[in-house]
Amino acid sequence: MKINLIILLFLIGSSISWGQSVFDNARELCQQQSFDASSAILIKYIENNPQRKYDVARAWWMHSYNLLKKGLLEEALIANKTSLNIRQALRSDATPFNYLRQAEIQLMAKDYESAFNTTQRGMELMIDDGKLYAELNFTAAIAINGLGHYDEALTYAQTALDIITIELGKQHALYSQFLYKTGLLLLPSSNYDVAHDYFRRAYQYSDNWFLSWKAYLFAIANFKADAR
Repeated sequence: MKINLIILLFLIGSSISWGQSVFDNARELCQQQSFDASSAILIKYIENNPQRKYDVARAWWMHSYNLLKKGLLEEALIANKTSLNIRQALRSDATPFNYLRQAEIQLMAKDYESAFNTTQRGMELMIDDGKLYAELNFTAAIAINGLGHYDEALTYAQTALDIITIELGKQHALYSQFLYKTGLLLLPSSNYDVAHDYFRRAYQYSDNWFLSWKAYLFAIANFKADAR
């Protein structure tokens, strides 16, 4: 009896470890921009493990990102919706990630109104992940900025920055990224002095030399623009 229990625990552990290695490999390939290879691993996992609903939902969600990066927006929406449907049936707390992904796809399609509405649906859910909640707010900022509501966009962007400050700290990479992107959001409204401040702070906090350099150039450009 004891031996059978040990064997069962070993098989469960091996299954979890193997599944995790699949996702790690798929993520690594995605980071290398090998999107087809990443998706091939994920689709094979989905086909071979239909009973592992939570992991299958995760695989569809990761696959949707690969499709998004390839510009296959309709297919990305379908893959993400498949993941969302599974997670909703399981009452999973991971569904906000699907709403964020859906909004990102809609932004890529320049469907700003749909993207904004999607972020609102995502933020209505219970979210314990501060980073995710900040990303939903910033995605809402980009969407509503695309609709020409610049003041409201800045409010959402600043909310995202406040959340990152509280939950992760100003040294987190996302903080400087959001500062830089907020500066970009301000340019269509010709709000150069405020944009300059965001670019300046992005330069100050970023550890990424490329982002720092871009922020520095934009800070100088917008200081000169405001001076005129």
